[in-house]
Amino acid sequence: MAWSRASGTPSGMPTHASFLYARNVANVVGLMGPEGSLAPDWDDEIVTGMCVLRDGAAVAPAAVELLGASSGFGGPPGGTQGAQP
Repeated sequence: MAWSRASGTPSGMPTHASFLYARNVANVVGLMGPEGSLAPDWDDEIVTGMCVLRDGAAVAPAAVELLGASSGFGGPPGGTQGAQP
């Protein structure tokens, strides 16, 4: 059996992928902001697993490694924070 656009299966995949992505985004927003407010539950392992920085400090293992395990993010790499052009 040859696939064609008329069969709907291959041509419908982008639509289904978009619906699934939208559902995932809606679920994350609902998890991060229950009841319409942005108040993440920091005890939830999914929320903490998605977090890269919290209160200016790197919390994701990859971010901690890239930023040099500092307690906070002090600006752009190279120490150019506050430099005049």
